Amino acid sequence: MTLWLSNLLRRIRGLPRRASEAEWAALIEENERIIPRTTTAEDWPSVMEAVIASVGSRAALIAKPACLGVAVERPFEVALAAALNGELSWDLRARTGGGHGLTDFPALGPYDVSVADGRPDDTHAAILEFKKWGAPGINSAPPRKRHETLWDVLKVGCSVARERSDRGYLVTLAPRTAWKQPHEFAALFDGVEWDTLEVCARHPEAMAFFKAGWRLPMVPARVRSVPAGTEAAVDACDGSDWLLRAVAIEPRGPLVQLVLPGAPAAGIGPPPA
Repeated sequence: MTLWLSNLLRRIRGLPRRASEAEWAALIEENERIIPRTTTAEDWPSVMEAVIASVGSRAALIAKPACLGVAVERPFEVALAAALNGELSWDLRARTGGGHGLTDFPALGPYDVSVADGRPDDTHAAILEFKKWGAPGINSAPPRKRHETLWDVLKVGCSVARERSDRGYLVTLAPRTAWKQPHEFAALFDGVEWDTLEVCARHPEAMAFFKAGWRLPMVPARVRSVPAGTEAAVDACDGSDWLLRAVAIEPRGPLVQLVLPGAPAAGIGPPPA
């Protein structure tokens, strides 16, 4: 795309100072086949396919100097934003930490990656949440951070349901052994539809976050996950085998009040001091 722009500028500079309408028309006709067009909803599956392939192929390099097992998430968020910018049209711009997130989720902060399209800062063309699970522990202990997947499902689902974003994705990097463990957070990446309240009730280890003084949000009654991009195999420097996978999160049904035993009254944001 940079080469295309350089060539186009060279041609523009080569036009006469008082170029005729016909000369401008000829220049436009010559370049219209490769002028970047607006990324449409139909383009997003191929965009995510390319992004997952790109980041997956470079995951071990992105993690350096650490191995994947101890690498932090931030470099992968930067890589996802860069890969998106390489695939999206120029009217869209991906960046890390964009937007304000949702007031229901203040402790979770801004979105990991957001794609701006010229609308206000809290409205996006797309948002991505990234998570890196650890390897299963001794005696099949759950992979580290796997339970945080539920936070991201709620955050992304609520953002799309409330029209804060046109679409939302979860991207997760985890050892193949973690993906093989039978668990509904791993099954999420195969494509499922959840009853949100039922899933939340089954995972108190994840929902304990909301019991730390924050009122409970309204959430989509159901969420559907759709695989986005072909999973990418990653070889870590320690010889372990990892997979990078992504799903689109689509809210279904009305917003309902998230209720847990002993939860505070319905509302948004922190309780009164």
